[in-house]
Amino acid sequence: MTGTRQPTAKRLRQGDAVVPEELRSERYSASELIEMRAEHDIATEMELSWQDRGPPGEKGAVWRGQEWRVGSQRYANRGGRCKEWYAAFYNAKKLGKEELKRWLSANPKPS
Repeated sequence: MTGTRQPTAKRLRQGDAVVPEELRSERYSASELIEMRAEHDIATEMELSWQDRGPPGEKGAVWRGQEWRVGSQRYANRGGRCKEWYAAFYNAKKLGKEELKRWLSANPKPS
């Protein structure tokens, strides 16, 4: 069976009234999830790679909850094990050197 593709399953689109359980999320609304699913289907049909997809038009500050990172020239979220520690560290750093020293003595960097 080389050269033949199986037909894709029909998926719910934005205009459909019922949202299946698999499309529920705390981060995105039901309509956003349906739109992302439709976008995925179209990209799959057009055989677009993941790298070729992205936000339309000009780069904004945030796209789908991810900030534009100037250094890496891409949208991404902060990650890693020490994410909360670094957020608090930079907040303390903004308050000045003395406050940073006090904060660091009370909150050593996790290993």
